[in-house]
Amino acid sequence: SKYNADGNWEISWKNAASEAIWLGEESGEDFVYETTAKVAAIDNFRMSPFLFRYGNSDGLSGVDIIAMDIMKDAGAQNSVKFQIYERWWDSGNDQIDVDLTAAQLAAIAGDGLKIRVVRQGEGFYFYADTCTGDGAPVWQLLGDRKSTVKAGITSGYVGVGVMFTTGSFSGIRYSETDPDKVAVTSNADSLANGTMSVSDVTLGGNLVITVTPDDGYVVSSVTVNGE
Repeated sequence: SKYNADGNWEISWKNAASEAIWLGEESGEDFVYETTAKVAAIDNFRMSPFLFRYGNSDGLSGVDIIAMDIMKDAGAQNSVKFQIYERWWDSGNDQIDVDLTAAQLAAIAGDGLKIRVVRQGEGFYFYADTCTGDGAPVWQLLGDRKSTVKAGITSGYVGVGVMFTTGSFSGIRYSETDPDKVAVTSNADSLANGTMSVSDVTLGGNLVITVTPDDGYVVSSVTVNGE
């Protein structure tokens, strides 16, 4: 492992290994995490571009890991999947499976596939670059929902890992500012003859607009982005 020119972590395995590496200090804050994942051979691999280990080892709170894996089983023909576990030690429960596209598979075997994880409170949102943009990532929300830690668990350790795989993670970085937070401007405060509320939303999520007309009135139209 080493730092790159921007001061971000780069970690690589030159020989097939099975291990996790935990980064930095324990974190309990909201954050955005990004890395670029690459494998040396795509015939059979399993790598974890994001791990979050939480809980205590005293047997009271329990220890578990939220894990994002990218894997291809040699016996699964051409199936390559993102797998997200809310309880890694209890894999199979609360698991999200999403197939990689051909473009994403080519990226992870080539210059690397960009991954992003956004933590908001007890929720984690997992994204992968669709590899359809002109250089800039086009983020795909994996599983269309958030993963959550156990109630009351706020802090944990972030890491990466591989299982019987030769590969690398580059450009590992954190930010406490969420670049996916969507700024929404509405006329709710000046709305006459009724009320309107607009939910918070992140990139790839659902924006919920709730309009409640006063008695005797109906909703005639709702305009979003001029349409």
